[in-house]
Amino acid sequence: MTDDVEKQQKKADVRAYFAKVAPNYDTIGPRIFATLGEMLVERADVPRGADVLDIATGRGAQLFAAAEAVGPSGRVVGVDLSPEMVRETASEIARRGVDQAIVRQMDAEALEFPDASFDRVTCGFALFFFPSPERALEEFHRVLRPGGKVAASTWGDPDPLWAWYDELAKRHGVPGVNVGSGRFRTPAELETVLAQAGFVEVRTQLESITFVYKDEEEWWNRVWAHEGAITFANVAPDVLGRFKADAFERLRAVKQPDGLHRLARVLFATAVKAQ
Repeated sequence: MTDDVEKQQKKADVRAYFAKVAPNYDTIGPRIFATLGEMLVERADVPRGADVLDIATGRGAQLFAAAEAVGPSGRVVGVDLSPEMVRETASEIARRGVDQAIVRQMDAEALEFPDASFDRVTCGFALFFFPSPERALEEFHRVLRPGGKVAASTWGDPDPLWAWYDELAKRHGVPGVNVGSGRFRTPAELETVLAQAGFVEVRTQLESITFVYKDEEEWWNRVWAHEGAITFANVAPDVLGRFKADAFERLRAVKQPDGLHRLARVLFATAVKAQ
């Protein structure tokens, strides 16, 4: 398989994954992506009246926070590879009446905007999905105005207290989702790729945020709405039942009075396009 064919296949895999999960993405359980999207927009320091591009907008985790920041005199454009995500988010924009935001289907590695079109570019938890993240970052740089800022987020190392999930899935023969690259988990890696794309004043910050599921069923329903939509599809019901029972046993052992705590390590990065 040639490199180009392999990259196109990866995009197809990513598109297929998000087609499955789009309807319920981040709508069950704690507002993980919405909360982290708000945090990313804060770090982007979005001015009132600004033009903002949100890459891989998904269900609008950054888009809606950015729309609030720019106000009615600004503009927010969300783009996503998945037509299903675009459809869901367009409906939500209309439902909320957010006139300063629109969403379009688009490839982050080939943005359909003129040079210097935006004051800010945001990209939450998507760089590791791109077959050519270096190319995508060059596009982010191109569409930014001089002095404009990019803000991106990626996952740091996973919570070791939840390592049992992958071990349990392997034991029961439950497959994992394999559409991301696992890259950009360290500040050094993210700083390097941003600098190589031409950005200056690169800054990274690793933060730990705890999210709480109210109970085992809420956690299970969120798993179903995300990776479970694909990974559980071909698992025999009896096998899935045993997997769920074992998972719930693990969860009950660590459950706190207010629910199930899960630590998210998040790497935030900001950088500037030189004047």
